Amino acid sequence: MTNDDINTAWIEETLRLMREQGLTQEQLANKLSITPGAFNHWMTGRRKPKYEDIIKISELLGVPLTYLTSPNDTDVALTAKERKLIADIRGLHDKAALTAKELKLVKDIRALNDESQKVILKMVHLLSKSNHK
Repeated sequence: MTNDDINTAWIEETLRLMREQGLTQEQLANKLSITPGAFNHWMTGRRKPKYEDIIKISELLGVPLTYLTSPNDTDVALTAKERKLIADIRGLHDKAALTAKELKLVKDIRALNDESQKVILKMVHLLSKSNHK
């Protein structure tokens, strides 16, 4: 894949993930060993990063590369809570791709308000504990 193939849609998703993870542009720039100004140029579309840099960004943000470069319904960037939820449901801690059932569960939970999400997460956690005894 060349730099020309990189869709600028990754910018919006990168910014969303940074907000969710409490990362500033300066912090991510430092982790990438580039200047905050250079990172800002990427985020405003004034310059394009190298493909290798997008790979590093995806790794730092904990999402599959394809999620940033060509997001679709099969790649979902999971929050820490969602990863924990899926791990509890599976009863293990792996990074395997989501099943269709897990993907639907994540989408359904995202549609709930914060309080309902907390209730669901507690219920799943309690059920997973009782199933592992």
